[in-house]
Amino acid sequence: MNHPSKKYIAPLIGLLFVIVCLGLSSRVDAKETTLAEISTKAGRVLLIQRDSEKAIVFKDQTIYTGTNEMKIYHFFRPRTTYDAILLRDFKGPIYCPVTYQFIIFKPDQTFSLPEPFGHCSDKPDMTIKDTTITIRFKPFAELPGAVYVFDGNSLQKTE
Repeated sequence: MNHPSKKYIAPLIGLLFVIVCLGLSSRVDAKETTLAEISTKAGRVLLIQRDSEKAIVFKDQTIYTGTNEMKIYHFFRPRTTYDAILLRDFKGPIYCPVTYQFIIFKPDQTFSLPEPFGHCSDKPDMTIKDTTITIRFKPFAELPGAVYVFDGNSLQKTE
């Protein structure tokens, strides 16, 4: 004679299997989350959360990795042949941690990463005129203000 508890074993194993599968799939989803999507002249760009860091993904490849505090600070679409994403992150030294990074996207589906830059003044004024993006930082404590100009090809500190 069959023991009454034996008829419950198969359904219990099935339920356990479903619970384990759901738990595994939720862990996979938790490891990578799309936080933002931008359509650029070169194609789709994603800001992804991965564990304790964030990344910029273009054409299914990570092109930039930042800290958990990284964010897309501004998206520029000048009247030219490029788009620019300005990232803001906290990668700098303790006394002046804010770092900015341009990522430039062109219609030929290429991208470039000019040198990162920063200033202790954490809220810059930004202007765009024709093909030029200007980032102007105010003085901070003893540190004088600074101006960075991006012309579509290179980033220059002018003051």
